[in-house]
Amino acid sequence: MQTEILENYYTLQEVAKKLKINNQTLYNWIKAGKINCYKSGRKYLFSDSDILDKLNKNRINNDNE
Repeated sequence: MQTEILENYYTLQEVAKKLKINNQTLYNWIKAGKINCYKSGRKYLFSDSDILDKLNKNRINNDNE
């Protein structure tokens, strides 16, 4: 039996609010391929892992301090 982990999904507006960015900025990231998402009809849906992947890609590593 295969176990699947279900993630939470958020709309474009919810993610923009969480990241404290403009909706248009998030839409531009989608078009540029800077963030992954799912499209259902006219809606964009983002999983927890999509958001975390974007944040980790932009992480500044200060381990040298």
